This record gives sequence, structure tokens and C-alpha cells, in this order.
Amino acid sequence: MPFDLIIFDMDDTLVHSAATWKTAEARLFRLLGQEYMLAVAQQYKGMNALDVGRVMWENLRPDGYTAEDCGRILREYLLEGFAGPLEPMPGAEALLRALRGRRLCVASGSPPEGIRLALGRFGWLDDFACILSSEGVARGKPAPDIFLAAARAGNVDPAACLVIEDSLHGVRAGKAAGMTVYAVPSGPDPAIAAAADRAFPDLAAMIPALTR
Repeated sequence: MPFDLIIFDMDDTLVHSAATWKTAEARLFRLLGQEYMLAVAQQYKGMNALDVGRVMWENLRPDGYTAEDCGRILREYLLEGFAGPLEPMPGAEALLRALRGRRLCVASGSPPEGIRLALGRFGWLDDFACILSSEGVARGKPAPDIFLAAARAGNVDPAACLVIEDSLHGVRAGKAAGMTVYAVPSGPDPAIAAAADRAFPDLAAMIPALTR
């Protein structure tokens, strides 16, 4: 079916920013007296910086820091990272080129300044009719708020929207919004593909499904 609006996640969907996030997270773990903890990271993959900070605080309960402190500090670390080197995800440029003229939106958990830095790096800002951060809605992923906000911004029925995601939290958020979800899983968890309507090995592989 044709989609009236295609909504992209950014991190590890359009932009290979896993290292940027992991570096920022590891810095915060160290600040809080811990080494990077994969078991904690798996709880927050796909969330925004403020929610990630809260999850870390809930797991570590560090002295001298609040959940709000943790989110704020992580956000600062992330913005430093987004000012550094970044690479597009495989197939991102090809897919965006194939979709030129379609209505596209970005709905990401990254800080809005970081989203614009990253998209601007690759000359993609003009490809998107709206650019949203889940920092601007009441609840981050896996709640559907960010995707519903994108549908409202585009004056589009959620049922006519396609979400393109990489994480389980993101896929669940898109489904909770009543949208079709395509996934290019960024991790080995089989639940990501299982929760999506369709899964693809990379973004370029979606081109036939979205252009025929």
C-alpha cells in the first residue's frame, strides 16, 4: 500500500551513531563509578538521552546525582559526539534519493540539535518535511508519542504512516501508534524483526518495496 508519510528513526537507522551513543554512555557510567554495563544498555536502546539517564540512575542509584542530572550530562556528551565524525547507514543515501518527492519525517530520540547536526552533515535536512525529537513529547519510545506527533505534524492518519526503525523500543513505539513498521535491526535480538511488519538487511533493500 502507498504511505502518505514515511517516518525515519535516525540513530542506527539513517546515521551510524552507535559509537557516538556508546561513547557518551560509557563516559556517564564512568562518572557514576561504573564501567559500561551491557545489561543496562539493553534496557534503554532506542530511548532519548533524558530517559537513558533515568534508566542508568535507576539501575545505579549513584550518590550525588539525580536522574535529571544523568540525563542532562548524557545529553551534553552526545552533542559533543555529534560534532565529531559520523557515517551514514548502508543504503541510506540510496533510499532517500529513491524517495525524493515523498513526504518524509525524522522522529528520533537524539537531542534536536544533534539530529540537525547529523542530517546536515550529509545534506539531508531538506529531504524531511518535519524533524522531531522525543525530548519534545511527554513519553519517549517505546511509547508512541513521537510517531503520533509526526502524524499530527503532517496532518496524516497514523494508519497511513510507515515507520522505519532499528530498535525494539522503536518498533514497539511505531506499532503502538497504529503504524506499519519496517525494521533494519541494529542488533542480534530476533524480537526486533518479529515485532516489525517487515524486516530488511539494509535500507537499500527497501527500495523496491517503497517505489513499485
